[in-house]
Amino acid sequence: MGSHLVRSYITERDTTPDPKGPLQHDPQFGFGEERKERVPVATQDHMNLAMLPLEQRDYCAHYLIKLMKCKRDNFPNFLACKHEKHDWDYCEHQDYVMRMKEYERERRLNLRKKRIEAQAAYGLGNTDYLISYCLDYGQLGDPEAAEWSSPESHHQPFACQCCEYSLC
Repeated sequence: MGSHLVRSYITERDTTPDPKGPLQHDPQFGFGEERKERVPVATQDHMNLAMLPLEQRDYCAHYLIKLMKCKRDNFPNFLACKHEKHDWDYCEHQDYVMRMKEYERERRLNLRKKRIEAQAAYGLGNTDYLISYCLDYGQLGDPEAAEWSSPESHHQPFACQCCEYSLC
């Protein structure tokens, strides 16, 4: 618990995306087919007529409008609306999962961008996986202190002198 706070304020301050800000990367990047933009089902007029509070005007507002109508129609028997409540809760959960996936995608793209910039600064190509390992886990400090042994043939491993990690 709290790992996202540590990441946001201590370890990955420059790569953590702003959850309320706009997307920094192209939404189509990394996808073969075009992604559809999400469009809310309920219009502003429907939400105004239903007198929804501003914090509940999201992609699941149409389910909430159905739930509020059911509660109004079945007033004393509030348990009659359990299916509408379940539909609204499920939609809210799916919306939360989708937002967290987008957040994680932005965070990983920021880490990738930082790794590529660091590889360019160190003069290494994109084939050196060790530098990305050391940069991702914060084990590489000064670029002059890091010594890399490159293989002369296929059978010698890449080796990082700063963390003694090697790949064959």
